[in-house]
Amino acid sequence: MDIAHDRAGFYICWGCLVWVPSIYTSPGMYLVNHPVSLGPQVIFFINEIKKKYFFIQIKV
Repeated sequence: MDIAHDRAGFYICWGCLVWVPSIYTSPGMYLVNHPVSLGPQVIFFINEIKKKYFFIQIKV
């Protein structure tokens, strides 16, 4: 069964209402229940990577 036959059927509705929200929130729930302690060097490295990709995105 595909979207051509079952336009707004079980697969699409279930996926949008259940699958996507549960998958998107899974990493956050894991990190809430298993906190990670990062050192200052790791935090600095992550921030430098974020800045690098931010400026790359602005130039494009």
